[in-house]
Amino acid sequence: DAENLFEAIKLNVSSYLTKPLNFFSLSEVLSNLAKNINLENENKETLNTLKQYKDIVDERSIISKTDVNGIITYINEPFENISGYKQEELLGKPHSIITHPAINKDIFKKMWKRINFEKKSWQGRLRNIAKDGSEYFVDIIIKPILDLDGNIIEYISLSNDITDLENTKEYFKTQTQKNAFNLTESI
Repeated sequence: DAENLFEAIKLNVSSYLTKPLNFFSLSEVLSNLAKNINLENENKETLNTLKQYKDIVDERSIISKTDVNGIITYINEPFENISGYKQEELLGKPHSIITHPAINKDIFKKMWKRINFEKKSWQGRLRNIAKDGSEYFVDIIIKPILDLDGNIIEYISLSNDITDLENTKEYFKTQTQKNAFNLTESI
């Protein structure tokens, strides 16, 4: 009756058997049930493994996610630490909030073309500006996340802080130029 049907739907009943019992139907139902239980366990294991992968990446990398329009939907703690912004200050805002004003805007056109139109990852080094006005450098990869139909649903970026490396390179470049100037002066 209808009442039993609605109760079965609430309980996620996927099949039923009628009397007299057909053993072929019973084995088929039990086989499907075993497959579903096995798939559910595999899914739990996969989710557990993926959560651990996420945790370790989240711990070591500067991560942000944006929607399809480039609006920030997530940042992790290392992102907060390097940028000086708290999550609530950046959610709903574009990444341009941390973009250093000296960056050539053509980089972003190429980046957007690559991730949005070609639907491929973009990698590079960027100079950003923290909340306190200090600059920092990151080695970054940005990847579009696609649904099963190939439509972009969001973008995720993973970065590593390379500020010390860039500052060291700049220091040696400046020292080399000073030494060349001093050598020229003494000649």
